[in-house]
Amino acid sequence: MERWTSTVDNVVALVNRNHDHLQTLLQELRAAPETQTRATSFDQVRQLLAWHQAAEWVFVFEGTPFADEKRQDDQLVADKVTSLEGRDLTSAKDCKQRSDALADALKTVYVRDQDRVRAALHKVPAERLGQVHRALLMVPETALQQGAPTGAHDTFALMRQAAASDIDGVANQVS
Repeated sequence: MERWTSTVDNVVALVNRNHDHLQTLLQELRAAPETQTRATSFDQVRQLLAWHQAAEWVFVFEGTPFADEKRQDDQLVADKVTSLEGRDLTSAKDCKQRSDALADALKTVYVRDQDRVRAALHKVPAERLGQVHRALLMVPETALQQGAPTGAHDTFALMRQAAASDIDGVANQVS
């Protein structure tokens, strides 16, 4: 198997790109002209966020001094997502207000994640950083692929559980 090394800066940049991708999906949700498009956009946000949280936990934060803080932040974001589930997305104004609230929560967490991700990764060997980098590269594509293990009918809590379970498969692919 080919060895892939990476640097902390490479992994942090990738985490930031994943954060930016989530923000872009939220912008699409806010700008969506029709109810069905809004529902699809919201499902994509939930799906990617569930996988992103699971990947960050497994590959970056689990077992670090930042684990409790990260768990609390992830719950804050999960609560925001849950508060949006089952809401009527027919009103563009209501959809915008709700997605803005989620975007604000994500921005707050992402600002805190900057230093935590970097600090957590500094003790990781270069070969392991390569595995983390490859795994995080797979997250958006795996999360948003058609037929992904979780679906639009699921609650965010179920999506998070499924992503956490399925992230082990990603871990096995990159180890």
